[in-house]
Amino acid sequence: GKGYFDRVGENYSMESARRADLAETRPISDEAAGGRLAYHAAEKIQAVIDLMQGLDAAKASDVMFAGVQVGKMTFEQLSASMFQAAPLASSLGVSIDEVVGATATLTKSGTPASVAMNQVRASMVALLKPNADMEPVLARIAQKFPEIGRVAQEQGISIGEAALKTRGYELTMQDVATTTHEMGVQMVGAMGRIDGANAVLGLTGENAKGAAADLEYMRNSAGLTEGAYAAMSETMDQKSKVFKASMQAAGIVMPLLQLGLPDV
Repeated sequence: GKGYFDRVGENYSMESARRADLAETRPISDEAAGGRLAYHAAEKIQAVIDLMQGLDAAKASDVMFAGVQVGKMTFEQLSASMFQAAPLASSLGVSIDEVVGATATLTKSGTPASVAMNQVRASMVALLKPNADMEPVLARIAQKFPEIGRVAQEQGISIGEAALKTRGYELTMQDVATTTHEMGVQMVGAMGRIDGANAVLGLTGENAKGAAADLEYMRNSAGLTEGAYAAMSETMDQKSKVFKASMQAAGIVMPLLQLGLPDV
């Protein structure tokens, strides 16, 4: 599929044509489009950093670009949805790789990014506040993986939270899917809400292989932003200069800007 910058460029081109047709103003210049893109991207990356403890700009940018590449969502849609799950995930030690990777996977079936992100959040909440159907499922999972019980006891946390901390989000969802099936427990009943159940179903079973591949892509996304900038600078040198200057103006300078772009 087309990359993020291709999509954004098309959006600006359509907007320029629309405005020209309406005779409202002159078409948006390349420099203005590049600067606007950069500034808004920088703002959104910073907003995500603020949501997740210990996250740096380069990591946030790389993973978000990776999510847009593999999922069916735009950078705008992804960044606007992060607030739904990122703070809770951060508090549980669930990485941005898993949050964005799961969201990207869920969007492939046509689920909007905002709905997918809410599903991810709901699935975590279901483990933190287990109902009568989920409690025995979590107990069985803890029996399978003794480390979960040990961490829960040592840290004074629930089994659900300990599962997410020790197994990670994706593996825990697989554990829930497998164990509910073994115990004959209905997924919707265990998760308590249809959106949480949809997250598990969308990431496991026949979707498990794709979910694992998407997560791996997130984890190996280091340098993806640099590659996107480099590709853009090859054909749009002036836009690259404006992009870099706008990033600096937005306050995201290091390490996101050590990308070898021409000095402004």
